[in-house]
Amino acid sequence: MTSIPTTAASALPVRQPAQPAAAPAGGLPMVAIDPIKLLKKYKWLLAAAAFAGILVGFVAHIVCLQLYPLYRPYAIFECYSPQTDILKPTGSADGQAQEELERFMATQVKIMTSDQILRKAIEDPNFIREAGPWAAQFTKNGKIDVSTAVAKLRKQVSARALSQTRLLELSMTWTNAAAATGIVKLVRETYMEQLNRRAQTESGPQQDAIARSIAETDAAITSEQAKRRTIIEENGVDTLERQNSESAQSLSLVNQSLAEIQLAKKQIEVQLKSMRDEQLNPKSGITYSPQMIELADRDPLLTNIRATISALEADLLTLRAQGFTDEHRDVRNTKAAIEGYKQKESVVTAEVLQKTFDAMLDQFDKGMQTLDAQEKSLKEEADTYKKRLSDLARITAQIRDIDLNIERMIQSRSENTTALNSIKNLARLPSVIRVVDISRERVPEELAFPKLAIMLPAGMLLITGLVGGLVVLREVLDQRVKGPSDVALIPRARVLGIVPDAAEDPAGAGAVETAFRDRSKGVVAESFRQLRGSLLKRLDQAGHKTLLVLAGLPGSGSTTTVVNLAFAAAATDRKVLIIDANFRRPAVHRTFGIQETPGLADVLAGRTQLAQAVQTTAEPRLDVLTAGSRADRVFERLSTDGMRQLLEDVKSRYDLILLDCAPAVVAGDGFAIANRCDASMLVVKAFSEKRGMVARLRNELSDTHSEFMGVLVNAVKSAAGGYLRGNIKASHEYQNEVSGGQARADKASAKADKASRKAVAKAAKDEKTEQV
Repeated sequence: MTSIPTTAASALPVRQPAQPAAAPAGGLPMVAIDPIKLLKKYKWLLAAAAFAGILVGFVAHIVCLQLYPLYRPYAIFECYSPQTDILKPTGSADGQAQEELERFMATQVKIMTSDQILRKAIEDPNFIREAGPWAAQFTKNGKIDVSTAVAKLRKQVSARALSQTRLLELSMTWTNAAAATGIVKLVRETYMEQLNRRAQTESGPQQDAIARSIAETDAAITSEQAKRRTIIEENGVDTLERQNSESAQSLSLVNQSLAEIQLAKKQIEVQLKSMRDEQLNPKSGITYSPQMIELADRDPLLTNIRATISALEADLLTLRAQGFTDEHRDVRNTKAAIEGYKQKESVVTAEVLQKTFDAMLDQFDKGMQTLDAQEKSLKEEADTYKKRLSDLARITAQIRDIDLNIERMIQSRSENTTALNSIKNLARLPSVIRVVDISRERVPEELAFPKLAIMLPAGMLLITGLVGGLVVLREVLDQRVKGPSDVALIPRARVLGIVPDAAEDPAGAGAVETAFRDRSKGVVAESFRQLRGSLLKRLDQAGHKTLLVLAGLPGSGSTTTVVNLAFAAAATDRKVLIIDANFRRPAVHRTFGIQETPGLADVLAGRTQLAQAVQTTAEPRLDVLTAGSRADRVFERLSTDGMRQLLEDVKSRYDLILLDCAPAVVAGDGFAIANRCDASMLVVKAFSEKRGMVARLRNELSDTHSEFMGVLVNAVKSAAGGYLRGNIKASHEYQNEVSGGQARADKASAKADKASRKAVAKAAKDEKTEQV
C-alpha cells in the first residue's frame, strides 16, 4: 500500500518492557500511567487549569466574605500531671505518666463540649447579654429554648488537644465575633467552676481520713508508752543495762569461786583416797610422808627421849674415856639405859606418827565437808544470778519490742502529718485541678474564613485536580496505541522497535520511504539499523527468509518499513527482494521510480516469468517485484499454491524477501500471505490503532503458518513518549559531530552517489526495456 505518513526512527535503543503473562479477565490490562509523561504532554492544559483555579478561588473568597464570614475566638488551657508532692514540679511527664496525661487531656476535651457544660453555660444569667445575636435565635418571650440551643451549640463549639503539647483549645466559629467570644467565655467559666468544685470535693475526705489516722496513731503511742512504764515498775528495774552488767559480773565471780572449790575438793579427794588405801592395807602398812615424819619429830615427848639418849651416849663416851670397859657396871648400866630409851623412842615415834596420820585424815575430812558446803552455797548463788539474767533478758526483749513499735508509729505519724500538710498546701495551688486557663478568649480581629491564602490554593488544587482527573480518565479510557509501553501491555506482543514522528528528525525533511538511503545519518536510518539487527538475528536463527510486513490501518507505514528495512538489510551484503503484494493500492514502484508492470500479478497469472518480472534498483543488492497489471490483480491468487511456489523460488535466489500487502482492516490478503511466509510482523501507527485491534491481529497472525516476530510502533510523537525528544536530539548531535570541511566533503560525495545511482537505474531500465 501507499503510506504517506511522515515518520522518523529513534536513534536510541528501545528498552523492551516486561511482557505480561496473560490478560486479566474482562479484556486487556489497564494502561500504565507515567506521571512525568502526562505532565509533559498536558503541561499547558494543567497550567491553564491552575490559573483558572486561582481565579475561582479569588471569586469564591469575595463571595464568602460577603455572604458568610466566620470568626473563631478561642481560649487556651494547660494540663498538668498529677501533683502529689508540693516540692515536685508538675510540668514533666514521662512513660506511664505521659500516657495518663494524654488520656486526661482527651477526657477534658470531651467534658468541655459535653451537654452538661453547654447547658449550664446557656442557663447562666449572663448568657443572653454575652451571646447577643446568637442567643436571639433561640429566645422566645424572654426565655431560651435550652434543648435546641444546646444541640446547635454542640455543633459550633469545639475543643481539641494541641499536638505535641500539654495545651487544650476551646473555640467557637460563628459569623458574629463578639457573640462567639461571649459564648466561649461562659463555657470556659462553667468548665473551670466545675473543676474547682470537683477538686474541693475530692480533697476534703482525704484530709479527714489522714487526720483520723494521725489521732489513732497518737493513741496507740500513748498506750505503748504506758505499757513500758508498767513493765519497768513491776520488775523493779530502773536501768536495764546496769543491772544486766552487775548480774553478769557477779555470776562470773561465783563461777570462778566455784571452779576453785571444785579443784580443791579434787585434790583433797586424791589425798584422802591415798591415805585410806594405805590405812586399809595390813601388809605394807602405812607409809608416812616426810611431812608427817617432820611433824612427828617435833613432838615434845619424842624430843625429850632423844635428848635423854643423847645424854646417856655422852656419859658412855665419858666412861670409856675414863678407862672403864664394857664390863664395868656403870658402862653396862649406861648401855642398858640407852637401849631402853631407844626402844621407848621407837614406840613413841610409832605412836606419834599414828596420831599425826589420824589428825591429818580428820583434818581432810573436815576440809571436804567445808568445801561441799561452800560449793552448794555457790551453786545456789549462781542459779539466782542466772534466773535474774533470764528475767532481765525477757524484760529487755519486751521493752525493745515496745520501743520498736513506738518508733514505727512515730514514723507513720510523721508521714501522715507530712501528707496532710502537702494536701493542704496543694489545695491552695491552682494546678491542683490539673487544668489552668493560661490564655483567655479575646474578640478576634481577623477572619477565620474565608482566607485568601487558603482560598486561592484550594481553588487552584480543585480545578487542577478536576482537570488532572479528566486527563487521567481520558488516558485510561483511550485504547489507542501511543507508544511501545501500550503494546507491551498486550499479552505475548513483542515490541520490535519504535519509529518517532518524522517531523522531529533533525536530519531534515524528505521522503520517509527512502530515509535510510537519503539521510543515512538521521535518526530514521539509525532506527532501521536497530530494527535490522534484532529482526535479522531472529530470522537467521529460525532459518526464515520470507517476512510479511502487515499494517493494521491505512497509513500505518508498512511500505515505509519494507523499503527502509530492505535498504538496511542490503547494506549488510544481503541479497534482498521486495514483493509488493498490495493489489489494492500498490506504492513500491512509485517509491523506487520503476514501472508498475510486469509484476506479481502477471507472474501468478502465468503471463510472464519471475525472472522477467523482477526489477533491479540503484542499490545493486536490492531488487523489486511490483504488484503487476491491474487486470491480473486477483486477490484470491495470493492464497494459492502458485504464491507458495513463487516464494519458494525466490528463497533460493535471495537472502531476504520482504512482502508488503494491504492493511489488515481493509482486506484479509495479509493473513492469506502469512500462511505462505516464514515470518510476519505488524506495523501500527501511534494514536491510530487501538490495543484491542492490535491484540486481535496479533492472535490472528500467530494462528497462521508464519512465525509472528512482533510489533513495530510507527510515528511516535515525543509529546507522548516523554523522553523521546531529548533522545532524538542527543543521537543526531552525536552522529553529526564533524568539522565543516568534512561535512562539505560528505555532501559532495552524497551528490556523486546520487548521480551514479540515477545513471545505473537508467541503464538498468533501458536494458530491461530492450529485453522485453
